[in-house]
Parts: sequence; C-alpha cells; structure tokens
Amino acid sequence: MRVWPSIALGLVALAAAAPVDSARAPSRLQVVEQEYRLTLSRLSVRSGLAIVDVVNFGQDGHDLVLVRRAPGARPAQTRLVPPRGHAGLEVKLVAGRYDLYCSLPGHRAAGMRATLAVTR
Repeated sequence: MRVWPSIALGLVALAAAAPVDSARAPSRLQVVEQEYRLTLSRLSVRSGLAIVDVVNFGQDGHDLVLVRRAPGARPAQTRLVPPRGHAGLEVKLVAGRYDLYCSLPGHRAAGMRATLAVTR
C-alpha cells in the first residue's frame, strides 16, 4: 500500500508550514535563604523575563538583592522576608553575571551571597 508515504509527506508539509512561536516562557529561579547562606535552584538561566521565588527557611528575616555586574546596573530587591515566608521578583535579565545577596548588616559578609550566570 502506498498510502503511508503520502500521509507522511503531508504531515511533513504541514509541520513546515506551521508558524513558529518566538515567545519564550520566563526562566524560573528559586532562592532558599538560611542563616547564613543562599542556595540557588540553578546556577544559570536564559536572558529575558525571569521569575525569582525567594523562600526563607531561616529563623531571622532576610531580603534578597539581585544586581548585574556592570557599571550603572540597578539592583532589584525583595521586601524583608520573614521566617517561613516567601517573596517574588519578576525581572528582565540580560546576559552577564549577577550577584545575589542579603543586604541586612553583616549577612552578606557571613556568607549570604551567590552568583547567577545569565546566558543568551
């Protein structure tokens, strides 16, 4: 039977003609805070829109600052996250390296810092 090859060719033609969706889903990153460390769910994300979910498993309140390593870069920052609380950031990231840290006095120096790579 010659039906199968013609069906296969028809499907290939339909697939080639289908429009391509250029919009990408946002990257997602979870940051877990504890005394005195940050744990990232991944070490790199794609450039573009990113949703950052901050979860505080510590006993003290913490915040999160995310800033690109570039002159004049403006940081994004969460509110103070209470113990067992969470906060979110929706940010547009360009390719590069980003510093993440808790801005409360002494927390960054005590180890609440991490680096995120953003790729194209």
